Amino acid sequence: MNASYFVNNFHTIFSSYTPLTNISVWWFDALQIQPQLDIVSSICKPKIEPTAGELDTLWILNHTFLLDLSVQSSIRSCVERHGLSALAYYNDKDPNIPEQLFTINPYSPGSRRWFLQQSQSLQSRAVGFIYANHRFIWKYSPEQSIQVLQYLSLQNSVSGIREEFEESSNSLRFLAHPLEYTAWFQNQNDFKQQTLILQICAIAEKSTNELDQLFAVLRIYASTNLKVQETMKDCLKTRDLSITDAVRGNFMRTTENPMTTWFASRSLDVQLSTIDYFFQGQTIDISIVFTIQKLLNIFTTYLTFLDSMWMTTNPQVKRIRVHIDSYTSYNLTADLMNFQMPKVPKANVVWFLSQNATRQLEIVDEMCALLEVKQRFTTE
Repeated sequence: MNASYFVNNFHTIFSSYTPLTNISVWWFDALQIQPQLDIVSSICKPKIEPTAGELDTLWILNHTFLLDLSVQSSIRSCVERHGLSALAYYNDKDPNIPEQLFTINPYSPGSRRWFLQQSQSLQSRAVGFIYANHRFIWKYSPEQSIQVLQYLSLQNSVSGIREEFEESSNSLRFLAHPLEYTAWFQNQNDFKQQTLILQICAIAEKSTNELDQLFAVLRIYASTNLKVQETMKDCLKTRDLSITDAVRGNFMRTTENPMTTWFASRSLDVQLSTIDYFFQGQTIDISIVFTIQKLLNIFTTYLTFLDSMWMTTNPQVKRIRVHIDSYTSYNLTADLMNFQMPKVPKANVVWFLSQNATRQLEIVDEMCALLEVKQRFTTE
């Protein structure tokens, strides 16, 4: 590892967990102040406005490490030199909930400092967040996640939090070796068993046939609670479905258990793609159309379910907001001209069907008027 490699490969190194991520964290952390300042200077080019990627790099550096004030000041000065827009972009990224900070790398000095400064309730949520999202965000194995928890727990003497650490570590051990921890699983409450089943369902390395055999054993120890039993059944039924097939098979019950189980056990990338699929009107290809309000209801159900299990929801909320902002800024006159049969943009159809009957009639009249004007210019 050297400074040039660290800078040139920063985003690859920090975009998801690999063994190189930890090597890079501890390599930079061990540097003296001047080499750290040199790295900041190499990222910050005085006469060239930093790209969003370079601003992200500076932000990640500042929040991953315990930097000397001189290094922090150098980062801040770099951002401020490039005006209010760069400063606003940088400030907008400041974390205020666990997932924003831990998305970078929870196994880092900055994360541990942040963790130790929080209240007991927020520490508790952060521990649960690592357990619930280890596969979805960082692609940590259960064993790697246990290492993260052990690192964060150092110097933490709060008894309630130590119990949280132990509980989450036991959950991760169960995910790594479920058949060795059936007695422990049997002693968990209904809600915890359901979350564990969802976590197992999300293990992409296990085939559905393997899970079928595993669930056959776990049913002996599982609660007879209907939700626990249904989660196992719904996992096996839906986990191999594509987005299109999942929607086609459940379009009349998009907010019921099979679809919530399918969505909750998908990777973050697939969850974001599912949001795009719905809001861009791709369901029209399978003769299904949802209004904007119906889509909001569907994803409110999904995200409420994820949040109840301490799974990440912030990236999904941001993606939904992008689509809603797009619909809110709809340019009626310009976009009506895109209603050209037979290839009508699917998002236009979603927007149109989301209007009330009176507005739809007004839109039809406006379309007719526009077509009449267009026809007149064509014939003259």
